[in-house]
Amino acid sequence: KDVFYTTCTAESVQARYCGSELLETALKEEENLNMDIVWDVIDWYKRAVILARELDLEQEAIALGRLGHVYNKVLKLRQRSKTYYKKSFELVESMKPRTFFTQPWYQEIVSTLQEFQIEERNYDEKEQQKEREKRLEAIKEEMQNLQKNNTGKIAFLIYVYKSFPPTHPKWEKPTDEEIGSWKGIDSDSDKMEKVEALFKKAITYYHPDRISVEEHGEKWKTLCEEITKLLSAHYETIKLKKQSV
Repeated sequence: KDVFYTTCTAESVQARYCGSELLETALKEEENLNMDIVWDVIDWYKRAVILARELDLEQEAIALGRLGHVYNKVLKLRQRSKTYYKKSFELVESMKPRTFFTQPWYQEIVSTLQEFQIEERNYDEKEQQKEREKRLEAIKEEMQNLQKNNTGKIAFLIYVYKSFPPTHPKWEKPTDEEIGSWKGIDSDSDKMEKVEALFKKAITYYHPDRISVEEHGEKWKTLCEEITKLLSAHYETIKLKKQSV
């Protein structure tokens, strides 16, 4: 039992270190956020959580905190981030009388949760919703067309590229031959790697954090945010499908 505990703890720490090193690499690329690496980072941190679960609560809490960090600081998915931070905080609470007040990872969790709490308290949710509805109203027609054409993974990707070409400087318009080679591959389980790669790139091209309102306007940024959400939903189903094969 002691050997199993030690092995799992060591592997959890190693997985977390791998994730942190990859994250540092991804953030060094200032011009183009490498989504491939970011998703790999998340996978490493999730592995660290699983390895430590119910065996080493401290390591599990640290890994959950790292997941919260990535979703908050990199992917800007604050609600998902909050979920991981809260799980980490709850684990720490369950370890009392042990304390981690001097640990940087714990300090980040507490300070970020406090920030979320303050923002939620001070921000008028009604006004926020009104503002969002106003932005979405400006792209109402585009959203209707997106939903109408969201019939399949590759079909949707082709529609998005043709109808709303990315303004990302590294995007190159796919040739008719390339598009032809994509058709139908999302129904072939042996070609899921290619489908996954296509969606990873697409998410990078449309990611709203890479779009300047001053240069491209609020409407385009809002549209790209909604496109990114739809692409990300497809990407997650691709990941799940791969895992089930």
